[in-house]
Amino acid sequence: MLKSMFIYIIFYSKYIIQHRIGSLERIFLKYNKEVYFRRYGHIIYALFFILKVSLECIIYFGISYFFSLYLDSFEIWIIYSLYFVCIIGIFNGISLTKRVLSPVDKNILYLLPYSSRNLYLYTWFLKFIVHNVNSILQSIIFGISIYIVIGDINGFILILIGLLICSMMVSYIVTLYICTFYVRCIQRGYKIVAFITSLFKGLMVYICTYLIANWIVYWLISLEDIRKISNWKNLIDLFFKQVKVYMSDSNIKGIIYNSDLTRGVLICFIILMIIVFVVHYLLAGKWYRSQWETPFKSDHSDWILVLKNLFNKFAKTPLLKVQIQNFFSNRIQLSHHYSYFFGHYFNYAFIALASIVSTLPNTESVDIIKFVLIYIIFNAISKDAYETITLFPGLLRFDSDGGILRLYRMSNVSFSKLYHSKIQFQRLLGSVEMSCIVIICLCIIKPNIQELFFIGGVIILNYCITPHITTLSTYMFPHLHNQHYSEMEDYVETEFVIDKVAYQFRQIIFFCTAAPFFMLVFLEINIDWIYLIIGSLFVIISFVSLKLIKNIIKKAEIKLSQMDM
Repeated sequence: MLKSMFIYIIFYSKYIIQHRIGSLERIFLKYNKEVYFRRYGHIIYALFFILKVSLECIIYFGISYFFSLYLDSFEIWIIYSLYFVCIIGIFNGISLTKRVLSPVDKNILYLLPYSSRNLYLYTWFLKFIVHNVNSILQSIIFGISIYIVIGDINGFILILIGLLICSMMVSYIVTLYICTFYVRCIQRGYKIVAFITSLFKGLMVYICTYLIANWIVYWLISLEDIRKISNWKNLIDLFFKQVKVYMSDSNIKGIIYNSDLTRGVLICFIILMIIVFVVHYLLAGKWYRSQWETPFKSDHSDWILVLKNLFNKFAKTPLLKVQIQNFFSNRIQLSHHYSYFFGHYFNYAFIALASIVSTLPNTESVDIIKFVLIYIIFNAISKDAYETITLFPGLLRFDSDGGILRLYRMSNVSFSKLYHSKIQFQRLLGSVEMSCIVIICLCIIKPNIQELFFIGGVIILNYCITPHITTLSTYMFPHLHNQHYSEMEDYVETEFVIDKVAYQFRQIIFFCTAAPFFMLVFLEINIDWIYLIIGSLFVIISFVSLKLIKNIIKKAEIKLSQMDM
């Protein structure tokens, strides 16, 4: 097994690198530099990688030095250990779910002479090594930078190895639990258990956001002059003071330096290993080589099926009905963000901010803070609602249909019509989620007429522009091969175009949000007029941007119609 695993890691890593190099090549093709890239492509990719690692080293050394100014070495190592386990163990464990639930190379993996249980372990280890190598490298660089800046620790190598092993076990447990939960929901539907799980995650986000944001907002209110750097330094001092107080109250240092530390660590390690063996034996790979991916049976109704029927009633065109059918029928991809259909847990953060806004006093000194918070809340809600493609790229991208685009061309269906049907569906999908959260936040904040007008302008801006920003690049640079949904985030030139297009619009939006500060501070314009002026500006920007995007779509359609598919 080890030999085949080693060979597979090499070939799979080579496949990913070639995939990314080919993706980079498309950027050079755009500027007619393909000959230069084909000659030096691997060198360019290597230089990019070296530059990335070098920048990470500089950043982590800076963070380590910054920590050393406020915390002692013991506290820094505790924070680093928590960071290592959380990033490698929990967050990367969550990100691995879609790669091991239904792997892109399953047709090859399923042929291996292993039991389904061992095949899952084999697959998980492959994906963990290949896809988490950057995170592991970053965490090790962070640890080395702390060691160089601070030193004063024995057995540094053993600590890194111990943290890595512990993180791998945590990652395995997290990934396997989530995969099992997803398979259960795909087979039996998203019902009360899925709703309770989503609600629990939302409450955790609400509590964390409320505590952190409330601390920052009321610190800002207490400032006499927000422009003084010393006031910002006080915020940092206060933060690290709270960290030291928490560690002191929890007596972490006393527990760790206790004579029974070694025995306690060993017991925890053994318990963790027992949990890994138990969940591996009971749950690992039970769905592999089975028919669990078959379409959900409509006679077992659940919440997603209710939503599907609801959206079908709003669909007026055949293309839109096709988009709805394709989207709600793919239970595997929907499972990775099932919370979206119960009110995404991140929306609870905006409800927490709205709760803070409702407690602000009605004084002129708070007008700036209230304006910023209202903009952040409703811009983030509407922007996230219409950026659904970031959650479901394998379903909402223009090229998510892959080779089926050839059938659209053969049936004489305009690509621009197909593109607009995807935009229309994203708007329809986002409007349902956004309406619920916006109504809740409005009931909490209770804004006046001027604030309502401003909020409406922000929502109109995101309704018109955001779906185009996230989808247009996939229309300009469609990928028709290797279309597994778990790989779509690796397309370099797609992200390049998204960042380039989005940057221009964000610059405009930044101007529209920065202007009120200058007006309030220097021109002393009434806050009600600020809401009206900026809200009107958002509406104007929306329609001007739509005109520009329309021209881009026409040019892209001409290029796409001439493309060899």
